[in-house]
Order: sequence, then C-alpha cells, then structure tokens
Amino acid sequence: MTGPLAGVRVVDASTGIAGGYAAKLLADAGADVLRVESGEDAAEPGLLQRHLHAAKRAGAMPDEADVLIRGSDTAPAARTSAGLHERHGVIVTLSPFGTGGPWSERSANEFTLQAWCGSMSMRQAPGRPPVMAGGSPGLWAAGAMAALGAAAFLGRGVELDVSILETMTAIWGTPSLEAQLLPGLGPPPRAPEVPSIEQAADGMVGFGIVTATQWRDFCVLVEKPEWVDDPRLTTMAGRYQHIEEVRAGIAGWLLERPVAEVVERASLLRIPVVPVGNGASVAGIEPYRAGETFRHHVSGDFQEPRSPLRFGAAGIPAPPLASDATGPPLGGVRVADFTAFWAGPYATQLLGLLGADVIHVESMRHPDGMRLRSVRTPGDGDWWEWSPIFHAVNGSKRGLTLDLDHPRGLAAAERLIARSDVVVENFSPRVMDAWGLDGAGVRRIQPRAVMLRMPAFGLEGPWRDRTGFQMTMEQMSGIAWITGWPDDRPWVPYVCDPIAGIHAAFAAVCGLEHRRRSGEGQQIEVRMSEVATAIAAEQVVEFSGAGRLLTRAGNRAADGTRQGVHACRDGAWLAVSAPAGELERVLGDEASDLEVWCAAREVEEALRQLWDAGVPAARVDPGRTAHLNPQHVARGFYTRCVHPVAGPLLVPGLPLRVADAPPLEQRSAAPTLGEHSAEVLRELGLADAELAELLEADVTGERLAGSRPM
Repeated sequence: MTGPLAGVRVVDASTGIAGGYAAKLLADAGADVLRVESGEDAAEPGLLQRHLHAAKRAGAMPDEADVLIRGSDTAPAARTSAGLHERHGVIVTLSPFGTGGPWSERSANEFTLQAWCGSMSMRQAPGRPPVMAGGSPGLWAAGAMAALGAAAFLGRGVELDVSILETMTAIWGTPSLEAQLLPGLGPPPRAPEVPSIEQAADGMVGFGIVTATQWRDFCVLVEKPEWVDDPRLTTMAGRYQHIEEVRAGIAGWLLERPVAEVVERASLLRIPVVPVGNGASVAGIEPYRAGETFRHHVSGDFQEPRSPLRFGAAGIPAPPLASDATGPPLGGVRVADFTAFWAGPYATQLLGLLGADVIHVESMRHPDGMRLRSVRTPGDGDWWEWSPIFHAVNGSKRGLTLDLDHPRGLAAAERLIARSDVVVENFSPRVMDAWGLDGAGVRRIQPRAVMLRMPAFGLEGPWRDRTGFQMTMEQMSGIAWITGWPDDRPWVPYVCDPIAGIHAAFAAVCGLEHRRRSGEGQQIEVRMSEVATAIAAEQVVEFSGAGRLLTRAGNRAADGTRQGVHACRDGAWLAVSAPAGELERVLGDEASDLEVWCAAREVEEALRQLWDAGVPAARVDPGRTAHLNPQHVARGFYTRCVHPVAGPLLVPGLPLRVADAPPLEQRSAAPTLGEHSAEVLRELGLADAELAELLEADVTGERLAGSRPM
C-alpha cells in the first residue's frame, strides 16, 4: 500500500457502515487493513459491503495491530476484553450513544438517532410528519470521525469511544446555538428553501442561493427584475414565507430550458448551480467525469467512487509505533486557518479540539462569511459576533485579521505560514493562487508545512473556479435525491459541509504522520464534491451493479423494518424503527395500527414502553434543545464557554474521547473579529510600532470595515 499511513496495521472487527467506512478511510490513506469476519459476513455480502471492504484482507483476529476498530451502528458497545490494549495500540469503539451515560445500554439506529439529534425536526412539510435524511449520513460521518481519532492517537495505547449520536449532533447542532444566542427566536423553516431544487425542461436543477448578491443575480437570470429590491424576498426566510409565489414565478422560465442551458447561464453569473444527480446520472456530471471520480470495483461488477482524499506524497514505512505522550495528540502543532463558512472552519476546529493552536485568519473588509449569518441585523452593535454557525465551528481558535490584498498584510500571512505546521484553505483555487499562497507558494515559505486545500470541485478541471456550497454538493451527488417524499421534490439535508470538515481533519492528521516519518510537508486536496459522492456511494454501487435506482421513500425502510414518525396525544412526534414482528411481540394486537396507538399516549409514555421492550424509538427533538439532551449532559459533550460579546454559551465538543478520561472540550469560545491579532502578530516578531502602523492602515483591526465603535 502507498499513502501517509503505509505500514500501519488495522483490524476491522466492526459491523455496519460506520466502522467499515472508518477502516476504508484508513486503507485509502495507505494502512494495511485486515477484515475479521463476523456474523455480517456469513451471508453473501451486498454491493455496499463489497465497496466498503474492497481494499481489506480477510482473516482471523491477529495477535497484535496498531489499530482495532470495533462496535456496531445499532447495538450498545461490548466491554473490551482483558489484555486487548497490550496487543492492539488504538482501540476505536463505535456505538449509538457511547460507552457511558444513561442511554449507553440502549439500541438505536440512524433513523432514531436523527430524531434525537434534531436533524429530523428540520424537515417537515405542512400536513406531514418530519422526514429523515436519506442514505444514513450520520453513520458515514461517525466512520470518518472514528478514522480521525485512530490516526490522531496512533501509538498511544488508548481506547477511543465514538458516540454516533454525538457525531450527528455535531453536524446538525447549530440550532442549539441559535436558541442560546436569541432565546425568543422561533424554529427555522422546516421545508426546503426556495430556490433550491427546481424542475427544468429535461430534469432537475439545483441552486445554492446564500448571499444577497446571489439572489439579485438569480433574479436577473430568471428575468424577474422586480424581485431585486422587493424586501419580502431578500432573505431565505422571506422567500420561504412566499414560497408559492416564487416557485410560480420561476417555473415558466425554467421549464422552457434544458438543465445544461440553465447551468451554463447561471454559472456565467457566478450563481452556485448544478444538475441534480442520482445513481443513474451522477457519474456523467461534468466535474465527476473530468475528475475520474468513479472507477470500476476490483471485481469489475460495478462502479464505485474513488477516495475523496488526494495525497501529494507516497507513504514512507515507519518503525513500530510507540508513544508515551500524554495530553492532546496535536499539542504543539500550529495551524494557519485561511478558511471560511462551514466545512473548512469545522476541519480546523477539530484540529483545535485535538490540541492544535489554530489561528483563524479573516479581514476587516472580507470576514468569514458565516459571521454575516447573524441573529442580529447590521447596525445592531457588534452584530457580526452573533452568528450561530460561526460559534458552532470556530471554538478553540485564536482570531487574526489581515488584509491579504495589502502588501504588509500578505507579508504577515507569510510569517504565519513560516511558523505553522498545517495550512488550511477552502476558497476557490484562484483566491490563494492570486496571493501566491498556492501549494508551491506555501512550500517555498515553509517546506515542512502540510498544505490542505478544500476546493469545491477540485484544483484542476472545468469547474475549478466555480463557487460551490454544501447544498450544491448534495444536489449534484445524489444525497438530496434520496431525501424527502416520493411524490415531492428532493430535499437538501445539510450534512456535506461538516462531513467534509471531518474528512479534511483526518487528511491533515495523516499529512502530519507523513511528515513525522519523512521530515517533509506535502499538499493534500480534499474535494467537497467527492466527499459527497463517497458518502452517497450506495446509489452508484446499486445502480451500476444491480440496476436498482434508489430514490426518496419518506421514512420507509428498505429492509422490511416497520419505521415511521407518528403524532402522540401531546402533539409531540415519536420515531419508531422496529424489525419485522417486533412490534407485534411488544404491543400485541395494538401493533396493527401504530398511528392510533401513538395518538392515544403522551410521547414519554409511548417512548418508555417501547424502550423498555428494547425497540429502537425516539422523541423527535428540536435541534434547539440539543444541549439539554440528558445523554449529552451526562457525558459532558457540551462545554460552557464565555464569549466576550455574546456571553456564556454551551458549545459541542469532540464526538470522540479517550475512554475513562475527561472529554476533549472546547478550550475557548469562537474568537471575536481580530480578537488575538496583536497577540499573534507580536508572536510573529512584529514590534509595537509596526503593529500600530498596520492598525492605522486597516491591515488589521477588530471591527468590520466601515463600522463604528458603539
């Protein structure tokens, strides 16, 4: 095997998607993975299992290994047997709720965990129950989180506890920050935004309208100039309130044009836009075709997506791993964080939670765009410090403002890079290229740096300069295609950004391991578009191998499980997912109409009866209360951090922890704009007089350009 983890020995003794994907990612990074056969392997493996295990050898449990992955997507974690630590370095245990807390002995699955974490409550159309995100994205995310933990703790001789619920709460948990920052705020819209996935003449097209500029350009595209200055439609919430008017207004223009023409015209206006893909069509979409994203499985029986991780250097075998180090695994590592929005900042926050010193770089003129997604309005004090998503993904960092378009700002950024171990960016490639901070530029400044680049569509190819957001990734890759009701358009589940962040953090840790062995840095590319296809792999695998097109099924399970969301007497929703015959065993004749059974009971009564009988069930909790979940409270998943402007906040920590040790918590709240600029610039060698000059020239500072102190 080649790759930064070449020579690392991994044993995959897990069952299900999460553990299988964790081991696959380690194999993609060069590790030698042995698959220990389990009950899951007794029957003929399905196409998805063959995809997950393709790069693994099969055999019996070896005497020793560097990493052991164990656990299940659905069952509580079994205790680690005596002596296992002496024979296997890092033991990674996956389970629905983790190995501690009041729910740790209960069974669950992706469906009920989506209900608990708040994901399901975000998707509800009028007159219908909340609906799940299709394709089990939480399990893929947990697998990536487990791989990150295994790579970060190599050689430490520890057991890592990975809670699937905590992982899913982390990727869907921003509403809890909304509730804390603005307690009186009502729940967000629970139906698809508009425009999103719309019907064109010959198929569906997906838009990602995030900024005010993009909305204005969209109005030009669909020949609706009267909407440009219409105050009812300038925000997502406003357009949702007038969703029927907007959809009716754009339908005629779109239905007259094929998808290819719509995508071409919108792209010329720099509007995020893609064809909506599915298992039959995704491999032919231009950036995937040009990037050779799909390949034939080793058997030749079906197509599968390639790894989303593109390492720039081959692996170097290392001596046996051994470390007596204590403390966080990335202690002493400095990260220069040139990221914005969600995916990149979450990647660097994960590195910070693992102990790295992360310096988040913004500018007064162009701050991180997520600051502008605030619960307060411009002119309302330091309104840019009140963004729920910014707080959710920028904890444990220091904040530095630099205007990189100014020569002295760029020079300061180069000083930061020269003193950093990892450099991370997630802009369109042309942005860093224009500053001379591409892979070659960073290597010139600091040859030992790991340069992690996270372009939407790749550093090369026909779409390299196009803007992409998580909704466009999900629309194009097929993730959206399988979310929603069969008689309605697809829904965007909003998972790709944080899951791409987990993959990127894993890639960065692998890059640091390569540097430990070789003494050299490298450039690593993690395309968000390919992270999306990696976690939507089942669609292409099933269509190319069995001719089966997966599509939206609401809350219905494909394997005969009785699964649904039902209203209870108190108005709350109950999610139930029971194997065939299980409800009949527990409820007797009343099992014939579960909807009637739920309607006659309070949600807590119904939940307790099903839980006590071992049936996976959950209350559909709003994401706004995630920080109050008793399992999270008992395990200390949320940390109280005090923000200089927003005050005390409960923020989520790392969804993996060393067993029998305190959780890896957020060390600090997200930084205010430029909060640590003077501190960091002095560390980089600038004298007070130089710092004063940069402040005077607005190269650095602590307020948005054009704002005035209150």
